[in-house]
Amino acid sequence: MARESQKLPDLSAPASLLPRVMSNLQARARQPWWQQPWWHWPLAAKVAFSILALGIAALMSSGGPVIEDHVASYANETVERLSPFSGLWESFGPMGNSLALLWTALLEPWLWYGLGGLALTYLACLGVGTMFLRATCSSRETSE
Repeated sequence: MARESQKLPDLSAPASLLPRVMSNLQARARQPWWQQPWWHWPLAAKVAFSILALGIAALMSSGGPVIEDHVASYANETVERLSPFSGLWESFGPMGNSLALLWTALLEPWLWYGLGGLALTYLACLGVGTMFLRATCSSRETSE
Protein backbone atom coordinates (compact mmCIF):
# COMPACT_ATOMS: atom_id res chain seq x y z
CA MET A 1 0.00 0.00 0.00
CA ALA A 2 2.89 2.39 0.79
CA ARG A 3 4.49 1.71 -2.61
CA GLU A 4 1.21 2.41 -4.37
CA SER A 5 0.77 5.74 -2.59
CA GLN A 6 4.33 6.79 -3.49
CA LYS A 7 3.55 6.25 -7.18
CA LEU A 8 0.69 8.77 -7.08
CA PRO A 9 1.43 12.27 -8.41
CA ASP A 10 1.54 15.24 -6.03
CA LEU A 11 -1.72 17.11 -5.70
CA SER A 12 -1.90 20.85 -6.21
CA ALA A 13 -4.24 23.13 -4.31
CA PRO A 14 -7.02 24.83 -6.23
CA ALA A 15 -6.24 28.39 -7.30
CA SER A 16 -9.16 29.74 -5.27
CA LEU A 17 -7.93 28.24 -1.98
CA LEU A 18 -5.34 30.87 -1.04
CA PRO A 19 -7.63 33.89 -1.62
CA ARG A 20 -10.42 32.23 0.38
CA VAL A 21 -8.09 31.48 3.29
CA MET A 22 -6.65 35.00 3.27
CA SER A 23 -10.10 36.62 3.15
CA ASN A 24 -11.23 34.40 6.03
CA LEU A 25 -8.23 35.43 8.13
CA GLN A 26 -8.80 39.11 7.34
CA ALA A 27 -12.48 38.79 8.29
CA ARG A 28 -11.49 37.31 11.64
CA ALA A 29 -9.00 40.13 12.23
CA ARG A 30 -11.68 42.73 11.47
CA GLN A 31 -14.06 41.36 14.13
CA PRO A 32 -14.74 43.61 17.13
CA TRP A 33 -12.63 42.74 20.17
CA TRP A 34 -15.59 41.34 22.15
CA GLN A 35 -16.25 38.75 19.42
CA GLN A 36 -12.66 37.55 19.40
CA PRO A 37 -11.22 34.97 21.81
CA TRP A 38 -10.56 36.30 25.31
CA TRP A 39 -6.78 36.06 24.77
CA HIS A 40 -7.01 38.71 22.02
CA TRP A 41 -8.99 41.23 24.08
CA PRO A 42 -7.31 44.52 25.06
CA LEU A 43 -5.62 44.45 28.47
CA ALA A 44 -8.10 46.93 29.98
CA ALA A 45 -11.05 44.76 28.93
CA LYS A 46 -9.41 41.64 30.37
CA VAL A 47 -8.79 43.39 33.69
CA ALA A 48 -12.32 44.81 33.85
CA PHE A 49 -13.86 41.44 33.02
CA SER A 50 -11.71 39.66 35.61
CA ILE A 51 -12.63 42.19 38.32
CA LEU A 52 -16.31 41.88 37.42
CA ALA A 53 -16.18 38.07 37.47
CA LEU A 54 -14.36 38.03 40.81
CA GLY A 55 -16.87 40.53 42.21
CA ILE A 56 -19.81 38.37 41.15
CA ALA A 57 -18.15 35.28 42.62
CA ALA A 58 -17.49 37.14 45.88
CA LEU A 59 -21.09 38.34 46.08
CA MET A 60 -22.39 34.85 45.45
CA SER A 61 -20.16 33.25 48.05
CA SER A 62 -20.35 35.85 50.81
CA GLY A 63 -23.87 37.08 50.19
CA GLY A 64 -25.36 34.05 51.90
CA PRO A 65 -26.98 35.76 54.90
CA VAL A 66 -28.61 38.41 52.70
CA ILE A 67 -30.00 35.80 50.35
CA GLU A 68 -31.15 33.60 53.24
CA ASP A 69 -33.17 36.50 54.68
CA HIS A 70 -34.95 37.04 51.36
CA VAL A 71 -35.62 33.32 50.96
CA ALA A 72 -36.98 33.06 54.51
CA SER A 73 -39.34 36.00 54.01
CA TYR A 74 -40.50 34.56 50.68
CA ALA A 75 -41.05 31.16 52.30
CA ASN A 76 -43.13 32.73 55.09
CA GLU A 77 -45.30 34.56 52.54
CA THR A 78 -45.79 31.35 50.57
CA VAL A 79 -46.81 29.43 53.71
CA GLU A 80 -49.34 32.14 54.61
CA ARG A 81 -50.85 32.13 51.12
CA LEU A 82 -51.13 28.34 51.01
CA SER A 83 -52.57 27.93 54.52
CA PRO A 84 -56.14 27.35 53.19
CA PHE A 85 -54.82 24.25 51.42
CA SER A 86 -53.19 22.72 54.51
CA GLY A 87 -56.03 20.19 54.75
CA LEU A 88 -55.01 18.75 51.38
CA TRP A 89 -51.44 18.32 52.56
CA GLU A 90 -52.68 16.49 55.66
CA SER A 91 -54.78 14.20 53.45
CA PHE A 92 -52.23 13.42 50.75
CA GLY A 93 -49.08 13.67 52.88
CA PRO A 94 -49.20 10.05 54.12
CA MET A 95 -49.66 8.80 50.56
CA GLY A 96 -46.59 10.77 49.44
CA ASN A 97 -44.63 9.39 52.36
CA SER A 98 -45.61 5.82 51.47
CA LEU A 99 -44.62 6.36 47.83
CA ALA A 100 -41.26 7.74 48.96
CA LEU A 101 -40.78 4.71 51.19
CA LEU A 102 -41.61 2.33 48.33
CA TRP A 103 -39.17 4.17 46.05
CA THR A 104 -36.40 3.95 48.64
CA ALA A 105 -37.01 0.33 49.57
CA LEU A 106 -37.88 -1.28 46.23
CA LEU A 107 -37.15 0.79 43.17
CA GLU A 108 -34.00 2.73 44.01
CA PRO A 109 -31.66 -0.29 44.31
CA TRP A 110 -32.92 -1.64 40.98
CA LEU A 111 -32.27 1.71 39.39
CA TRP A 112 -28.55 1.37 40.14
CA TYR A 113 -28.55 -2.22 38.85
CA GLY A 114 -30.27 -1.06 35.68
CA LEU A 115 -27.82 1.78 35.14
CA GLY A 116 -24.92 -0.61 35.74
CA GLY A 117 -26.40 -3.07 33.24
CA LEU A 118 -26.79 -0.30 30.67
CA ALA A 119 -23.17 0.76 31.20
CA LEU A 120 -21.95 -2.83 30.76
CA THR A 121 -24.07 -3.24 27.63
CA TYR A 122 -22.65 -0.04 26.21
CA LEU A 123 -19.10 -1.16 26.87
CA ALA A 124 -19.82 -4.57 25.32
CA CYS A 125 -21.23 -2.94 22.17
CA LEU A 126 -18.23 -0.63 22.02
CA GLY A 127 -15.84 -3.57 22.32
CA VAL A 128 -17.63 -5.69 19.71
CA GLY A 129 -17.81 -2.73 17.32
CA THR A 130 -14.09 -2.08 17.75
CA MET A 131 -13.36 -5.75 17.15
CA PHE A 132 -15.36 -5.77 13.90
CA LEU A 133 -13.76 -2.53 12.76
CA ARG A 134 -10.26 -3.88 13.34
CA ALA A 135 -11.12 -7.16 11.65
CA THR A 136 -12.49 -5.28 8.64
CA CYS A 137 -9.48 -2.96 8.37
CA SER A 138 -6.97 -5.78 8.76
CA SER A 139 -8.72 -7.93 6.13
CA ARG A 140 -8.77 -4.96 3.75
CA GLU A 141 -5.02 -4.38 4.24
CA THR A 142 -4.16 -8.05 3.65
CA SER A 143 -6.27 -8.18 0.47
CA GLU A 144 -4.45 -5.18 -1.05
